[in-house]
Amino acid sequence: MAQQFPEGFLWGGAVAANQYEGGCSEGGRGLATSDAITAGAYKKSRMITYRTKDGETGSVDRESPLPEGALGYIDPNQYYPNHQATDFYHRWKEDIALFAEMGFTCFRFSISWSRVCPRGLKEVSEEGLAFYDQVIDELLAHNIEPVITLAHFDVPLYLADHYDGWASRETVGNFLFFCETLFERYREKVRYWMTFNEINVLRSWMHLGIRDNGPQNRTREFYMDVQCRGYYPSYMLKEFERLGVSIAMEPGDLEVIAAGTVDYSPTRTAPSTTTTASLTSASTSARWPTPST
Repeated sequence: MAQQFPEGFLWGGAVAANQYEGGCSEGGRGLATSDAITAGAYKKSRMITYRTKDGETGSVDRESPLPEGALGYIDPNQYYPNHQATDFYHRWKEDIALFAEMGFTCFRFSISWSRVCPRGLKEVSEEGLAFYDQVIDELLAHNIEPVITLAHFDVPLYLADHYDGWASRETVGNFLFFCETLFERYREKVRYWMTFNEINVLRSWMHLGIRDNGPQNRTREFYMDVQCRGYYPSYMLKEFERLGVSIAMEPGDLEVIAAGTVDYSPTRTAPSTTTTASLTSASTSARWPTPST
């Protein structure tokens, strides 16, 4: 018997605001950490550009820490591909028509925190929300289910500069405000929400807005355990003890974590890329699709 996907199975695609939206300085949008990441090339890393407390400018690769007190900086002599991306900000209507033509029944996209709350604080840009109003309405008009990601690989630059991003509890409260704003606005239109894209990957200043990229902030393989199960796994607690790592908590934090588990964990397959392929060369190297969440 031939197997079939169940009725109502959703087919579509997924994107991140910082990778496809563009319109970096339009519509009242504030800057995000992803806006300070330069272009890269083969064997040339994309770089974080920054300005120190003394006014000196510099850059580090995306995996490295920033100097203490450094601020994200846009160098006028550098190219930042996220500023325009694929220009969905201006082409959303025609792009969605193409999705419908391709047979999409869902479209997963992230809503830019910096477009809705320009500084990441508890202040809302109606112009930013109006952009997403029309995107969601257009998707629904084409019978495409909107699936929204709340955090996808960046944070508002103001929070990174002034609060050291997710190292501060202030960022947690501001993110909650952002989420509640979206839930209230789109409660009748959006049924599927995702919190953090690929939470096990989050490790750098661009992802988290945290300057210190030391061991405590790079050990992240257990993040999904906490997100899905609602508690820290015992193997990680022992590892923290061995490394002398402590997690600053306040009363009630563990109860919040236990009550806030996700309802589902999606899976996607990335495209494959073959860099070299030789049956005789010792330098054979190939990259294959790997499922990721």
